[in-house]
Amino acid sequence: MTLSWWITKKEVYSKTLRDINEYPGLRYYIENNRFVVSGAWPVYGGVKGKTHIEDFLIKIVFPDDYPDNLPKVYEIGNKIKLKNPDTHLYTDESACLFYRTERYLHFPKDKNFQLKEFLE
Repeated sequence: MTLSWWITKKEVYSKTLRDINEYPGLRYYIENNRFVVSGAWPVYGGVKGKTHIEDFLIKIVFPDDYPDNLPKVYEIGNKIKLKNPDTHLYTDESACLFYRTERYLHFPKDKNFQLKEFLE
């Protein structure tokens, strides 16, 4: 059995915890041997994106090969309706955060992945 990244990559794990702790609405835990973050995520909009619109309940599931691959984000408060074709959800109900080709524009493989940048 391969050990999870949160056991073998101590520096990545420590940095991930520091990043999560900057967001008081989020908490982390281990579920089915996966590192998971969940909680309330504020959504802003309006002029210059500074008006708080509402909070979404989210769950972020980190892959076994993190940080080489990105976590998946799920909206778990049922505010995004699956029947709406414009929801931008994959068939596993994870959020489509950007086009697959854009992933490498935002988070190139040769750059260290930063969770805080991902959350922002």
